[in-house]
Amino acid sequence: MEKQVNYRNKSTLCWDCKRATGLCSWSRYHSPAPVPGWIAQDTSFREKIGGMYYMRQRYCVLDCPLFIPDDDSDREYVDDDGME
Repeated sequence: MEKQVNYRNKSTLCWDCKRATGLCSWSRYHSPAPVPGWIAQDTSFREKIGGMYYMRQRYCVLDCPLFIPDDDSDREYVDDDGME
């Protein structure tokens, strides 16, 4: 029997990519476009806001040709009091 994966609770590869903040077609636009050649599971869902339903487009990306591993050492961190 094939194991079923709950992609809604699985972290997408994008969160560990240097391009995650606007440097690929998926993160750059207001209407994001899937990256050609990626392997991803559609995890889109309907959300009710103020009596109206909206479709939230979302993917769990498993492999991507544009992926560049993020190196945490060059990030700026801000602690709870707002100081770096």
